[in-house]
Amino acid sequence: SLNVKRIGFPVLFAGEPVNQSPSFSQVLAVLVAQSAVVVPVNLRAADASRYDEALLADVKHELDAYLATREGLPINCLEQLVAFNDRHSGQGAYNQQTLKLIMESTSNVEERANLWRIIHQDFRHSIDAAMADYQLDALVSDYENNLYFAVAAAGYPGISVPSGCNAE
Repeated sequence: SLNVKRIGFPVLFAGEPVNQSPSFSQVLAVLVAQSAVVVPVNLRAADASRYDEALLADVKHELDAYLATREGLPINCLEQLVAFNDRHSGQGAYNQQTLKLIMESTSNVEERANLWRIIHQDFRHSIDAAMADYQLDALVSDYENNLYFAVAAAGYPGISVPSGCNAE
């Protein structure tokens, strides 16, 4: 039983209404039937403006490290992979534009760590503030909104449970 546990769900995210699927509405009804108190929440959007920058910088670092360990390949780093793909365009050069974006990253280890710290703190504060302001025990959301992204960016665990399907 969820005896009087307060479970929040976003109705506003960054000031915009959150559309809930019919399946999610059924999930909320089940929670109420199990004695949970469902609480509509206005979630502040964390600043995700530099998330891609941090992610691409991490991918560059990790991909270079991975390629350096590959034996028997003529490619030992991202720069060589991009050059190889340019020479052999159309033959498996998947996501070449993304690889070029990744290659443009100039962040060093310290800069990346600092950027991730800032991102994690802001996303964490966004969720923590909602948890405290609404006195919540948990947050739930429909997969069709971006709360799952915010939870991951904050470094919090998230669980995705299938609860229905849509026409797609």
